[in-house]
Amino acid sequence: KSNSTNTAGYRLRVFTDGWTTLQQGDVPLRKRVSLPLVKRFFADLRAAGPLDRIAVRRCMKSASFGSSTTLTWQGAVSGDLSCGGGPTVAELNRTIGVILTQLRVTPGPRRARLL
Repeated sequence: KSNSTNTAGYRLRVFTDGWTTLQQGDVPLRKRVSLPLVKRFFADLRAAGPLDRIAVRRCMKSASFGSSTTLTWQGAVSGDLSCGGGPTVAELNRTIGVILTQLRVTPGPRRARLL
């Protein structure tokens, strides 16, 4: 998920053995998700084909509250999946949602920096 002015972004890496690395701020957190879910996620990625060729819709985002979801895999980067698209985008979004739920990931507020 990318940043907005009111919500801190994060980077989630999912590995084939079920381990994940969640980076939000300076400290990465390692957590596990179920192996059947990881297998489903990577099957979805294989079925999608090159991520940079997935048809995603364009959508307007609020600078204050908007965010984007992109995937990087095998050297390709998807468009913003949170804007929607066809069945491939819907399935990837469903699987990503289940992963985030298992990890109990919720976007946090952006913290003000004191100078």
